[in-house]
Amino acid sequence: MAGRDHRDEKIVNGIVDFRTRLRTEEYLSLYTSSSLSNQYSRQFERMGVELSETADPEAAFFREMDEAGISVAVYVGRDLESTTGWKVSNDYVADLVKRHPGRLVGFAGIDPRKRTDAVREARRAIAELRLSGLAVDPFRAGIPPDDRLLYPVYEVCAELAVPIIITIGPLPSPAMYMELGSPLAVDRVATDLPELTIVCSHGGWPFTNEMIAIAWRHERVYFETSLYETMPGAGAWVEAANTILASKILFASGYPARRFADAVRLYERLPLAEHARARVMRENARTLLGLH
Repeated sequence: MAGRDHRDEKIVNGIVDFRTRLRTEEYLSLYTSSSLSNQYSRQFERMGVELSETADPEAAFFREMDEAGISVAVYVGRDLESTTGWKVSNDYVADLVKRHPGRLVGFAGIDPRKRTDAVREARRAIAELRLSGLAVDPFRAGIPPDDRLLYPVYEVCAELAVPIIITIGPLPSPAMYMELGSPLAVDRVATDLPELTIVCSHGGWPFTNEMIAIAWRHERVYFETSLYETMPGAGAWVEAANTILASKILFASGYPARRFADAVRLYERLPLAEHARARVMRENARTLLGLH
């Protein structure tokens, strides 16, 4: 096609990153000034994660995306206001998506403890802000993923045919019971709402085998493995991708907790079969998000 942008091919065929945020003040405040900052600092130190500000975080984000061969990033909002006092406005997420068409896919952060207000915000995020799905963090809300507070939010996603991202895993919070981060509760949600598309984060670590079994069992359950890919016991997801679960696992960097290039290099070193690598890095997310 005459006049075609030289980056079109890269955007069409490049990597899709399913969990990202910008290194802006709005996001970094979760790690530096919220009630969770000390917990994150201790956990990130153990994991070797360094978070630093940059003069132009938006430009740096897309420059680093391009350098790593990532064409599309899922940009995840979060609302933890009821339990930590911290949130990022979904309008802020939607504005970024509008300013970078084709590069960002926005998911709205929802706080289930806001009850009817959460449902209203869920509908507004999809209908008015035109975001592509919702994201919840039950662990930080102090509830399991199958808590009844979450079902009205899940039902909005099922009704509107958009996916929900559920943050799963122990994460850096010794103050919460680890059982709240177990993916086993997702099995109940997926059984109750088989039409709901669910993406679980962090590979469900340390409950990796349970996460694999749940994604294998349920047609619409997927997971990404950001930040926990090589933790002890997490490697089972690679075997699953090479055998029974190639279509259900998604690449995610967890940027800025891990830089794009570092995440891509890590996945290049993993013993993924080529057919599985293509599915994990590109094809699964494109199918799930309707990007083909």
